[in-house]
Amino acid sequence: MAPSLEELGAFMRRWIAPSPDDKTPITLGNVWVLVIPLAATLVMAYLARRPNTWAIRIGVAPAVIMTVGRVLFGYYIDSPLAATFNYALGLCGVFCVGLTLELARAPAGRRKLGEKVANQGSQSTIERDADLRRDHARRPFHAGLFDAIELLCTMRGIEWDFGSGVHVPPSHKPAARGPCIRATLQSIVLSYFALDLVDSFVKLWPDRHTIFISTLPRLQRYALSSALQLATGLLLVAGSTTIYNCLALGDVVLLGHEPSSWPPAWDAPWRATSLNDLWARGWHQFLRRTFLFFGGYPLGYLFGRVGFVLGTFAASGVFHTLGAYFIGAGLDMRPFVFFAGQGVLVLCEHAFRIVTGRRVGGWAGRIWAYVVIFTLGQPFIDSLFNIGLDRSLVIHPSLSPARRILFPLIVRGLDVYYARKI
Repeated sequence: MAPSLEELGAFMRRWIAPSPDDKTPITLGNVWVLVIPLAATLVMAYLARRPNTWAIRIGVAPAVIMTVGRVLFGYYIDSPLAATFNYALGLCGVFCVGLTLELARAPAGRRKLGEKVANQGSQSTIERDADLRRDHARRPFHAGLFDAIELLCTMRGIEWDFGSGVHVPPSHKPAARGPCIRATLQSIVLSYFALDLVDSFVKLWPDRHTIFISTLPRLQRYALSSALQLATGLLLVAGSTTIYNCLALGDVVLLGHEPSSWPPAWDAPWRATSLNDLWARGWHQFLRRTFLFFGGYPLGYLFGRVGFVLGTFAASGVFHTLGAYFIGAGLDMRPFVFFAGQGVLVLCEHAFRIVTGRRVGGWAGRIWAYVVIFTLGQPFIDSLFNIGLDRSLVIHPSLSPARRILFPLIVRGLDVYYARKI
């Protein structure tokens, strides 16, 4: 007997986006399954670098999406200390699904800038395709594999055909290989200490599950919630910088790539002079292609610039909302409201320029950006605390200089100070 549409829909929901009751805890015995969705997505990236694979990519994409959904949305670490990992796993799943769809819809695959997709000139299409097939046929398999890994990891699209218009922050590291490696090691150490200090500060308020402490008076409550919001942003900056620099160091030292292929991930977002400056230049651009693919390009095609801006920020809101939903935290719309609202306010800045002839900028623009982020952004940060990101393990206490050395010294110094006063 054939299954009904309801039974088929329920099966698909359990397979692609399992409910919390259907999720499987990650153990040492099954942790290897996390490699499967990455390998499936890597296959799509490999095919995108091969000629004449469009039909194959379209055919393979549904299987890749189901594999990604079943593993990255269906497995989790059963511990409140793993909330950050589980949240990142959900976001990674949404990203891999978007990347698979993007690679499936690109007829010519993905190419690097200046790469000879087809020889210009008077060659016929058949001759150009034959040349392209010969170029790829001469390449060994491992070269194509490294190529696919590079495509999978090149999230900003720097020097690729999909990275047009992306802002590349200027690098302040030495251009020479040796000094650049030393500067990267120094940056890893500094960002690690910054990450540890901020994470230790957040852990001073354990098991609150919110940035709003109801027992405090209103002024102190907002001051603490603002401090926790700032700490959360610094956690993201310091944590991603540490990971990014470790990957850059490994790539340059082990694979021999040039240091210039790893420009900074951030461009001092705290110095942004408008919301447009913050999101287009200061903030990281790792998820730019995902947001453009799901929201910016479709709505931009329908409604022009307004649709492009609103669609990009709406896609960002959906992305952050689904990351929490797929780890079983329920459907909290505060992330979507925050990011969609940022799109509206960026358009307001554009309207201000049209009306006045001046861009939002300077100290007034910086104050405007800070006020918006530290008011409208607090419900979003609170939603992250609600799913347990405040109490999740980022750095183990045994590896924390702040908790092992700095904080005990501060407590001891305060004890001595108050003992002398008494």
